[in-house]
Amino acid sequence: MAFKRAPFLLVLNALIIGCTTTHQTTQTTTTHHQALNQTELRASILAETQVGGKLDFFSSIKGHEYDGTQIKPGLYTTLGHIALYKWGKSVHEQGVADLEEAYAIFAEFKGREISSRDKDYIKSGFTNEYDK
Repeated sequence: MAFKRAPFLLVLNALIIGCTTTHQTTQTTTTHHQALNQTELRASILAETQVGGKLDFFSSIKGHEYDGTQIKPGLYTTLGHIALYKWGKSVHEQGVADLEEAYAIFAEFKGREISSRDKDYIKSGFTNEYDK
């Protein structure tokens, strides 16, 4: 199929639902014994972002990163960008309070600087922009 002479792919609802299921993050009660310092938090997030971790929103969409989907009426994006949104939201829920720190953690995970578009989606998740 084509739209304005650009090819696109229709994605089955089952694939979208499978890729957009909400991952539950564990919420811990904060005490002086359980609170993670920034170094431990960063290491924990990097470990959980690896394949199979709680913050691995990327493996399930491997090969379908550029497939489009509607996230709100009139608002479309790719599954890869949804994964970035979820990662940003989960990192904030884990306790990262600074957006620049979230960018730095993701850049370390990727092994390169992240693009401005990726930063926009991480920021959207960090601030829960699409859940409002």
